[in-house]
Amino acid sequence: MQIRHLTGPALVLAAFLPATALADGHGAAAEIEMLKRENAQIKEMMMQMQEQLQNVMIQTKAMQQQAAQRKGKKDRKGMVKSKKENIVIGTTGGGIKVKSSNGNKFKVGARIMLDHYNYDEFWNDEGDGSAEENQIRRSRFTLAGNSGKHWSYKLTVNVDHEGDGDSVDTGFLKYSSKPMYVRAGKYKRPGMLEERTSSKWLSTQERSILNEMAGSVLGKPDFGGVEVGFATKGDMPMSGAVGIYDDEDEDGEGGDEYGIGARISTSPKFGDDAFLHAGASYYNVDYAGEPLRIRSRMGIRTPGSRPFEVKRSFTDDIDQMGLELAYVTGPFSLQGEYMSLESDGTAGDALVTDDDGEYTGRIRSDIDMTGYYFQAAYTLTGETRGYKASSGAFKGIRPKGGMGAWELVARYEDADVDVKALGQEASLERMVLGVNWYVNKNVKMMLNYIDAEIKDCATGDTAAFVRCGRNGQSDGDAYSLRAQYVF
Repeated sequence: MQIRHLTGPALVLAAFLPATALADGHGAAAEIEMLKRENAQIKEMMMQMQEQLQNVMIQTKAMQQQAAQRKGKKDRKGMVKSKKENIVIGTTGGGIKVKSSNGNKFKVGARIMLDHYNYDEFWNDEGDGSAEENQIRRSRFTLAGNSGKHWSYKLTVNVDHEGDGDSVDTGFLKYSSKPMYVRAGKYKRPGMLEERTSSKWLSTQERSILNEMAGSVLGKPDFGGVEVGFATKGDMPMSGAVGIYDDEDEDGEGGDEYGIGARISTSPKFGDDAFLHAGASYYNVDYAGEPLRIRSRMGIRTPGSRPFEVKRSFTDDIDQMGLELAYVTGPFSLQGEYMSLESDGTAGDALVTDDDGEYTGRIRSDIDMTGYYFQAAYTLTGETRGYKASSGAFKGIRPKGGMGAWELVARYEDADVDVKALGQEASLERMVLGVNWYVNKNVKMMLNYIDAEIKDCATGDTAAFVRCGRNGQSDGDAYSLRAQYVF
């Protein structure tokens, strides 16, 4: 048999066909036809796969285009375009926040607190048994913002609903270059933990009686001050400040009263939801003969006078020192502070008389005040108290569920006041039990039960105290309610 020259597919076919099949012409033809059919089927399958692959690529491209469109819409949400910058306007949370693409920020906020009190004769200025009182506790509007990377500002105005006593509560300019900052204006002195914590985020309706009695020393200066501070981050963040503060009031020598204060705090972390807060503060001011007022409402803001008040004492140097400690682990928190205040009375007699020898109701005396409080709080719904390490102060609780967050709180306070020149002392005690409902991040409801007592003090023309309780009562019970809206 003659075999012709084979090329291309025939050569491949000849290589794989068995010799017996080639010897049989009919068998070779059958094999060739079968291979042709299989080749056609493979081609058809490859064409189908190629068509399916093209369809997948078309669908993928369409999905990418849709995702890009959705992202573009999201990025443009709330945005106003201008020639020089893009501006994003947000109203989440009820306030107004404006942010520009060049780093400027601006926001408008407010708070209103409506209180209801039910108290007995210990607080009653009218002296006719138990009484009730409704009042707007606080009504404030705030403007705050940033200008570029380093400058910021804040202005808070108190609204007086009973007269024309509107006033500036806070107003300052601040320059920051992390971790340092410089601040000038009217703001809180570097006082203790509870004084630094905003009233809207306290676990009880009022701050401790210690903070209240030392309010003229620890609160905001009448005019302003300048301070330098710092704040670091990490697993053991620290913050601190030192400054000089002008009360604007003239002292007995015709000059302004200046105070010098400092504080430092740290808050090491122990896992994701546990940390310790520890801090200390110090403040010194020379009243140069001006009178110091130490007094307390004991937790209820009655329309009349306070249940406890020391007669005005002409004073020189005042030294205040505070220690603070708190521990937070998940929904549970412990908090406590110790305070010492020493006031040096001006030289002279213990009682101050006029030119006719009549007692004026004022004294000259060294006065020492010491005290502490302990507080425990637990969030039934599991949330953790907010905390801001850069200022070493607590923030509010942000509810996670639709029913809000529920917090239980209990605290005990004890303070002693010693008027040395007259050899008279007073001991103040207060217990507070409370339940707080954080309806959402804007609305908060509070209920407090208060048991207060003042011991070991006497009143009268020659006594050190103007008032130790009212209407012959040395102790009392009260309830207080608060509805708060903040944005």
